[in-house]
Amino acid sequence: MSNPISRRLRAITQVPEMLPNGFRTRSEQLPYAKPPRWMTWIWIAAAALTAVVLCATLMGPMDESVLATGVVRPADYALVFPQVGGAVAEVSATPGMHVTAGQVLARLDTLDLDQERTILDAELSQAQADEAIAGAQLTATREAPLGPDLLFQARSVPHQEQVLVLRRDLLKRMEGLGDSNNISVLELTRERLNVQAANLDLERSRQAAALLGGGYAQAQVAAAEARQRAAAAHVVALTARRELLERELAQRVVRAPADGLVVSRAVRYPGEKVDLGTALFKLAYGSGTQLRLYASEDRVNRIKPGMTVRFRTRSDPDRLTPMSFGKVEEVALDRDLTKEDTDRPDRRGSYAVDVAVGADVATLPLGAEVDAEIVLGVRPFWHLLLFKKEAAKP
Repeated sequence: MSNPISRRLRAITQVPEMLPNGFRTRSEQLPYAKPPRWMTWIWIAAAALTAVVLCATLMGPMDESVLATGVVRPADYALVFPQVGGAVAEVSATPGMHVTAGQVLARLDTLDLDQERTILDAELSQAQADEAIAGAQLTATREAPLGPDLLFQARSVPHQEQVLVLRRDLLKRMEGLGDSNNISVLELTRERLNVQAANLDLERSRQAAALLGGGYAQAQVAAAEARQRAAAAHVVALTARRELLERELAQRVVRAPADGLVVSRAVRYPGEKVDLGTALFKLAYGSGTQLRLYASEDRVNRIKPGMTVRFRTRSDPDRLTPMSFGKVEEVALDRDLTKEDTDRPDRRGSYAVDVAVGADVATLPLGAEVDAEIVLGVRPFWHLLLFKKEAAKP
C-alpha cells in the first residue's frame, strides 16, 4: 500500500500535457505542504505569553513621579556676621576649609583701638603707682597723724610733767636759800624762767596729745583714706575701660561659631569695608546633607512631606551608579525669592523642596547638581495611561 508522499511524488514525476499558457501543471495540482504540529504549539504558547505579559504590564503597579533638579546642601548651616562694622584687615578662611569652633576667620582693622590701648596702659600704670603712694601715706598717717615733731611732743607729756615738778621743787629750794643770801638774784631769775619754759613745753605737749587723740588726727586719717580710695577708684575705672577696650578688640575678630566647613565668603580682599549685619561667611556644620530641589508649578501641590525621592548626581553622566533615596522634608509654601534661588534663569518661578538624605547614602559633595524623581504614589499602569491628565490634578 502506497503512502500519500509516494503518490505525490509519482504525480510530480508524471509529465503532464502542455497547457495553452505554456505551463505543464496547474496550480491546484501542485503539492500542498503542512507545517509540523510542534510549530503550531510554539505559536500558541508565544501568543499566550504575550497576552500574560501585556496583562501583567497593564495591571502592574507603576510609580507616578515628578522630575526635578536641585543641588546638594548642608543639613545645617550658619551665616557668620561681624559684631561691628569696619575695614577688613585679614582674611584667614577660604571656601572649602574645615574650621573648628572659635577659630579665627577674619580680623577687622584695630589701629584706632590699639592706639587707645597704649595710652590707656600708660594711664593705668600711673594710676596704680598713685594708689600705691596713697596706700603708703595712709599707713604713715595712721601711725603718725600729726607729723614727727608734734607726735614726739604728744608722747613726751609724762616726761614734761616730771621735768616741771623737778623745776618747781628746785625753784622753791632756791627761793628758800635766797632769803639767807646764799642764792643770787640772777640765778633765781634764771630758774624761774626755766620753770616757765618747762610749763610752756608741757602745755604744748598736752595740746599735741589732745590733737593726737582728738578730731584733728581723725580728720588727717580720714583725708588719707579718702585719697587712697580715690586712687583705687581711678585704678578701677581705668581697669574697666581696659576690659571694655579688650571686648571691643575681641569684637573685631570674626570667629567660627561651630566646627564645620566654609561654604562661601562674601569678603574678597583685605581693606574691604563691611557694614554691621553683612554676612561674611557661610558655614556648613553637622554630619548630614540635604537636597534642595526645584519643582515646577503643575504638580507642586501634590508633593507632601514624607514622599520618597530617588536621585543621582550629575557627576555620573553614564548613570552607572545606583540611585540614592531620600524623603521629602519640607515644601515651600511660596516661591523662594532669595538671591540664592533666583540667580539662575532655570529656577525662577519654581518651588523649593527640601529633601533629607538617608544616613546610608555616601558622602555627597556640597553644591553638586542632582537629577531627582519625587514619587507621588503608586498606580496601575493602565490607570496612568487612561487618566494621565486627571492624575496631574490635585
